[in-house]
Amino acid sequence: LHRFPDLCIIAVDMGSGEVCGCVVGKIDIENTAMLAPHQSTTTTTTTTTDTHDMVQEAPQLEAQQTGYIGMLAVRDSYRRKGIGKALVRQVLKRMKARGCTSVTLETEVSNVTAQKLYQNFGFVREEFLVRYYLNNGDAYRLRLWF
Repeated sequence: LHRFPDLCIIAVDMGSGEVCGCVVGKIDIENTAMLAPHQSTTTTTTTTTDTHDMVQEAPQLEAQQTGYIGMLAVRDSYRRKGIGKALVRQVLKRMKARGCTSVTLETEVSNVTAQKLYQNFGFVREEFLVRYYLNNGDAYRLRLWF
């Protein structure tokens, strides 16, 4: 909340003043391996004539901003009204505007409704996380690339 207040969004019912949903996001720096223009996707090795040592070129690391959605919650009585979709749309828009190249999140394997919501935005399954939650529930890590 302190570092990314613009990525913590609350939905309020204008009639009653009741909080009906929220999304909490942040931005991380993720180092990704980027190959230099002269490298291929295969390992590059060269042999020196003097020592016959093998020298392997390592891929260069590039820091990229990655958004993270830590929580999306909508009060039961306000579900199925597009509030979750609107909150996700708004936080994704703000993350993209701040220079994020992707967004990640985790969702329980059993939460099919959330999976459909995120898939409709273009998120794809990146990883299966065994016993990720405190209730020992499994999760999927999802990622959206901008």
